[in-house]
Amino acid sequence: FTSFYSTNYHPLTLLAHILDYRLFGMNPTGHHLVNLILHTGNTLILFLLLREMTGFLWQSFLVALLFALHPLHVESVAWVSERKDVLSTLFLFLGLYFYFRYKKTKKVLDYTILTLSYILGLLAKPMVVTFPFLLLLLDYWPLQYLKSRSDLKPLLKEKIPFFILSAAISVVTFLAQRAGGAVSSLDAIPLTVRLANALVAYSQYLIHVFLPTGLSIFYPHPGRDIPWGTVLLSVTLLFLISHLSFRLRREKPFLLMGWLWYLGMLVPVIGIIQVGMQAMADRYTYVPIVGIFLLFAWLIPNPEKRKGKIFFTIFILLLTLLLGVQTQRQVNYWLNTETLFSHAEAATEKNILAKLHVAAELAKKGLFSEAQEKYREIIGISPVNVQAHYALGMLLVSRGQFTEGLKYLKKANNLQPDSATVRNGLGLAYMGRGKLKAAEEFFQGAIKVKPQIPDSYYHLGKLYERKKLFAKAREAYEEALRKKPDFHEVRLALANLLLRMGKKDEALRAFDTVAEKAPHLISTAYFNLARSYAESGLIDQAINTYTQALSISPYHTEARREMAELLLREGKIKEALSQYREILKFKPRDVLAEVGIGNVYLKEGKTAEALTHLEAVVRKYPQSAPVHLALGHVWREKGELVKAKEAYLRCVELSPNLPEACYYLGLTLADLGKRGESLFYLQKALLLRPEEKRFKEALQKQLRNLGQHREGTGKFSN
Repeated sequence: FTSFYSTNYHPLTLLAHILDYRLFGMNPTGHHLVNLILHTGNTLILFLLLREMTGFLWQSFLVALLFALHPLHVESVAWVSERKDVLSTLFLFLGLYFYFRYKKTKKVLDYTILTLSYILGLLAKPMVVTFPFLLLLLDYWPLQYLKSRSDLKPLLKEKIPFFILSAAISVVTFLAQRAGGAVSSLDAIPLTVRLANALVAYSQYLIHVFLPTGLSIFYPHPGRDIPWGTVLLSVTLLFLISHLSFRLRREKPFLLMGWLWYLGMLVPVIGIIQVGMQAMADRYTYVPIVGIFLLFAWLIPNPEKRKGKIFFTIFILLLTLLLGVQTQRQVNYWLNTETLFSHAEAATEKNILAKLHVAAELAKKGLFSEAQEKYREIIGISPVNVQAHYALGMLLVSRGQFTEGLKYLKKANNLQPDSATVRNGLGLAYMGRGKLKAAEEFFQGAIKVKPQIPDSYYHLGKLYERKKLFAKAREAYEEALRKKPDFHEVRLALANLLLRMGKKDEALRAFDTVAEKAPHLISTAYFNLARSYAESGLIDQAINTYTQALSISPYHTEARREMAELLLREGKIKEALSQYREILKFKPRDVLAEVGIGNVYLKEGKTAEALTHLEAVVRKYPQSAPVHLALGHVWREKGELVKAKEAYLRCVELSPNLPEACYYLGLTLADLGKRGESLFYLQKALLLRPEEKRFKEALQKQLRNLGQHREGTGKFSN
């Protein structure tokens, strides 16, 4: 209640998330279920509120139906982080209900519950600051306490406490968002652009109410490139509806009330004070579009006769079907990060945020060439995008393309010199190449610009550990833990360091803390130990240790894949196949697991099955280098050297610095008699991995063969 979180002030929502965690842990089902229950509760309260205030059953039901099933509300319910929407609305609707009761009974208890509901709503999400204005709208219609100007003063007076609460929370919210750097300056987005975008957003939300297609988790702000023709059309539409609802205010007061509900409830989030870089957001409509539902429902005549009720029932059924289908389609996009942001990219133009997420997902799946393409596409759209330069640089470095990766990382650093993340990335890149002095400078630079970030001290500790400066490494790790006491990766690193320093008792205490607070990290420790065993040739110990890691973290894909590779190498075909299939159960689009299954078939001598499987995989993932590499192995095994060469060549085109691909392409070219080309790729393979003995032997063999060939033809020369 006394601090901000993620540029927001919503302590009650945070408490709700803490309670969820206590009840369900990190199992998402429970968290989603609570959101759904709250949304259902909001729907029921809205129906009861309208039914009691207006006396109209059918129209109240229609509003509640639209609220329950409209696709615009999917984001608020499906996104667990948007608990603040459904929770604050619960208290908002309860507040409206107890206001209605208080106006009838004048009981202190009703007023107390009304006030408490509003306070809780504000603590869940400050967007409900417009609550006192909603009360005035209810006074106008349907309660009809506001019939003339003389009625306004006493109605305003009774709401003064609510206006004071609204003002107070508005100040707190602004301070929270400004402290987190979320509030855009007028230099970045001028006031005229903000007003223009607000007008477009109002009309666009309205279009989405009646035509809910092309919805997205993020709509990029057009900035100064806002289409002024669209602004003019929006102004025209908003003016016409405002004019019509005002003119009909006496005979159809619900029109003005519903329209002002919509306009007024959106004011805090319409972008006059621009927070973030979105032009609009579906979640912002959760309560505001109730106003549109109201005016739409009450425009339909109340069915009094049997014929009218039948017509209304058919209309309701058709509407439920249409909304249900579209809402289910929208829910499906929230299946995972990939589906969500792939849809966002398709639904909007120049959506850099969506493209960044799509690129990251491609990289996670091992589709590195496509990920690089996507990052380059982003840089083409926005040459000053720091995140794209940084992510592309780190990806290239991780793929062994250090020089090119460093170019992008340096560009990111030039674009944002005060970014600790970028400086840490440069430090990690240099450390990976063994350039420890340069790495240390960048880690120290990251600490200088943002001393509160614990990651910099963690990386620095790793660096000192490599330099065998154990005392300095310990100091760095302990500083990281002072900055972030629950940074369990650091505590695990410290435990390992203490073991190396011979301080067993302290190490055991640190290990116990990690095992209690973050058991999955113990699986990572087992994973690293298993890798070490495998690299040392201790295969049985490696397999046993991988098994221990997976008993703690069964979804550790990398551990399961590496164990499968070891099992395959040891000839344990069925066990290897089982592990690859297990990966695909929880990660159906894991390309490397599919490749592993192809390799299992090949090891068994089932080249036809291997070929069928991998050709199907390559049709699904034509840009995946590992698939083409595996396909090359199958063709080579079958003696189809030309096809093997084509597969290896495609792999090298997709991933030019993959040593295995260069090596096998070199061997295949040699078998085809193309010795000059063969030498080029074998030399490249050795350059990429100088320590690989078989690469060296293959190159030496081809050099001998080439020398003998040239001596025989009289063309050999130094």
